[in-house]
Amino acid sequence: MVASEETTVEMEVESVEPSLPLSLRIVAWFLIVIGGLSFAQTLWGLLAGHLNLDLLAFLFLVAGNGLLKRKRGWRTFVLVICWIVFVLLGACLGMIFVAPDTFYVSVGGMRQTAQEAPLLALLFIAVVGAIFGGIYGVLTRPHIRSLFLGAQKI
Repeated sequence: MVASEETTVEMEVESVEPSLPLSLRIVAWFLIVIGGLSFAQTLWGLLAGHLNLDLLAFLFLVAGNGLLKRKRGWRTFVLVICWIVFVLLGACLGMIFVAPDTFYVSVGGMRQTAQEAPLLALLFIAVVGAIFGGIYGVLTRPHIRSLFLGAQKI
């Protein structure tokens, strides 16, 4: 009878993180660009002698970076912002129909009320809703959500 020797091979398994899906990278870079443009606008305003600080847009810069690094807390932050935007868009939609003279849309330096340009006001709400709806849709996909499970909170 031949004695069989059992050989064990120990392999070092590197923890290979899956690459980020394109949709998540697009959302993250969109937020980074928005934050960067806000930062540039703030610097431009300081050069012109006035302070124009948009703290939320600065946070988008950090949140986009957090999404690229799979930080769970920044994913939650962006999802909360999406819900806040949805509620505010609902309020804006109500204002357009109830008091259209109190809802202003500024495009290219021209400020118009929803009463003067109702289609422009509705287009504004639709575009902002589509952008944040897309962001929310990407961040709530099961595959994307699983990338943030077990990740650091902030």
